[in-house]
Amino acid sequence: MLHTHLTLRFALHQLLHWASVGILFPVLVLTQIDKGLDLLQVGVVMALYSTTVIMLEVPTGGLADQLGRKQIYMISVVVKLIAIGLFIFSSTPAMITLVFILYGASRALDSGSIDAWFVDTFHEQHPDGNLQKALALSEIASLAGLAGGSLIGGILPDFAAQLSLFSGRYTANMAAALGLLVVAGIYTLVVIHEDQITGDTHRPTLSGHILSALSHAAGHRTLRLLLLSSLTLGIGLSSVESFWQPRAAQIMGEQSSSWVYGVLSAAYFLFAAAGSALSILLARRLQGNYRLLLTVMRILYGVCLFSLAAQQQLPGFALLFVLLFSFSSVESSPYETMLNKAVHTSMRSTILSLSSAAFQIGGAAGAFAGGLIAARWGIPPVWFAAGVLLTGSSLCYLMIHPDQQ
Repeated sequence: MLHTHLTLRFALHQLLHWASVGILFPVLVLTQIDKGLDLLQVGVVMALYSTTVIMLEVPTGGLADQLGRKQIYMISVVVKLIAIGLFIFSSTPAMITLVFILYGASRALDSGSIDAWFVDTFHEQHPDGNLQKALALSEIASLAGLAGGSLIGGILPDFAAQLSLFSGRYTANMAAALGLLVVAGIYTLVVIHEDQITGDTHRPTLSGHILSALSHAAGHRTLRLLLLSSLTLGIGLSSVESFWQPRAAQIMGEQSSSWVYGVLSAAYFLFAAAGSALSILLARRLQGNYRLLLTVMRILYGVCLFSLAAQQQLPGFALLFVLLFSFSSVESSPYETMLNKAVHTSMRSTILSLSSAAFQIGGAAGAFAGGLIAARWGIPPVWFAAGVLLTGSSLCYLMIHPDQQ
């Protein structure tokens, strides 16, 4: 049962980590506005945050491979603690910009760090174990952390205001995030065990390591196809996440109610968790045929996006909206399993970070292109275009050799 204990340790880590993210999730933009930023400045700050993450993803993944995944994760915790601490006392656009650059750096540092540690340790302790199932269970824990954190994060501002705990409306959220981060850091130090990486005169430089990993990805057919599928999924998810709220408002018209957005957001996490659980059953039924599972889910995602674009009534819109996130969540653990199979342990963090960067580049491209299309022709054409792209991207999975799954 070593693998069960290991999976539980990792799942609890993910629960704590993503709960700290969830606490800030509902108020991240509102906090900036409360501190005096206008919408243009908020857009610039968030763009700088995303740019920082994308630029640092692969270099920090390389550092995790060379210096140790646990060590890099702990650095990310320290950087995020500094960022949130500064955020509490910041009052100028320049200081808030610095905060989000640091926040982006911490996100890049934690990406692919503990995840890579888990996969390597899982393979070492249980080489014949079901990695896909273990990854799916950890994703359920991550989503539970996000959902619980977001729920608490939505309640905290009013609760803290009633008790007059803090002067700032959203300071309670930041204080709670700091507390959860400290707990996550202590948990990592005590529970996550990694062998010390010793100096090696034959070990390449960081730039050499990164170039080697990029060369491996470029020359590996399966990795190329998986990274392309991650890029297209980023475009598709971004097209939905960027425009579902204004589209729901258009459908509801004058009857628009803010509680609807809260219900749909909560359902988003619930159905995503259900998708992760369903992936275990489907993978077992298909006897580990991840290519087929991923292909079908990607086609269903594209068709569902077509249907979402055509909706004119809220019930149909709501159902298709949450189904989208179920389909993408079913994809997640089989995708990660195939990705990890194609990667050597020495460059695992770098390749996982590269996959994350591909997804985020796709997300940025999807938001930008979607904004241009929506401004001219409306939101439904954005989703029709993304649906075509996503349905076509199912070929990425079909083109992977069966031996690579």
